[in-house]
Amino acid sequence: HSFPTRRSSDLFSSIGRAHAMEHFHDTQSYVGGVYDDIAPSTNPMPICFTALAGAGKTQLVRAFERLIGIFPPNNIAGVDGIPNIPGWYMRVNERASINQLLRPILEPANCNLNEQFESAPRPKSHDLVRLLKKARRRAHRDGVCVAFADEFQFLTHSQDATALITKLLYQLWTLGPRLVFVSNYSLIHTLKRRPDQDKDRLLSNPIVLHPCAYDSADWTELLNELFLVGPDVFRLTAAQDGEALHQFTFGVNRRLVDLLVLAYRMQRKAQKATVTFADIERAQRCAEYSMHRETVNLLTEQSITKKMARPDLWCPFQSMPQNNVIHSDEMLDRFESKVQNDQLRSSLTPKERDRKSVV
Repeated sequence: HSFPTRRSSDLFSSIGRAHAMEHFHDTQSYVGGVYDDIAPSTNPMPICFTALAGAGKTQLVRAFERLIGIFPPNNIAGVDGIPNIPGWYMRVNERASINQLLRPILEPANCNLNEQFESAPRPKSHDLVRLLKKARRRAHRDGVCVAFADEFQFLTHSQDATALITKLLYQLWTLGPRLVFVSNYSLIHTLKRRPDQDKDRLLSNPIVLHPCAYDSADWTELLNELFLVGPDVFRLTAAQDGEALHQFTFGVNRRLVDLLVLAYRMQRKAQKATVTFADIERAQRCAEYSMHRETVNLLTEQSITKKMARPDLWCPFQSMPQNNVIHSDEMLDRFESKVQNDQLRSSLTPKERDRKSVV
């Protein structure tokens, strides 16, 4: 699947509803799972949710976490106050293990309720078989439908990273809730080098979140909301400046925020209180934005040539959709014009550059 932001959120909701309908369809099956051991999951394959770095993967997942909220507790078989938790959210780091991911979930504040179902003491670390069995029972008891595991790319900094990631994903997959693991393009390229059986299981259900298209309602709404943060500061409009801001950022949320913040900082340093489009252009050309500028140029080049410039910028599943970028001929003209302008500016003295910016 390849969806813009709002449709990706809708898809997560549908995934959760489908899981609930299959596993919590009547009281008898639910109560049986609460008191009995749960077999390892036979769920469909994990869902791989991927995007460019900074495109908003984590923020979308966290927004979905807030959206599903907290539901009233369940009361069954004389036991009151069983939590009703639609989703689990786990954040991976470079030292993550299955124990570190699950322990905060398995030891919530309501310890008295847990002791009614789990009489064994809670050690600092758990035997793997016992840990997974406990997590499966807890997921069923609390009605968990979706489990998000975010920031998997951090594990690529360790030795034998792909083997560790694959093992961790398989363990999370057996817990019961539908697994959605979140990562940038780099990790997916790494996993594509795994044996076929691993690729078939882990990468068969991708959801790709592409940056907003320059003429989309999502891009317009995003710009309008950001401008509202400082309505007296940003003298910009989505209708007039949206397309150019997209060219400067390739529609990547984090890059857009960084550019606006940088322009504001530069204006404050110059003791000015407003940010115009000319100020955005100056910020886009400055040294502090140079790494972003290089990345945007490579992304633009890829869109024109349809060839990978850098693995972390190239979608592992498909090329960038046509409606996400300006028409190729127009983009090529603008790209060449931008290169010529950059070359011209590099040949000018600082005083000449200042004069050109004023003009």
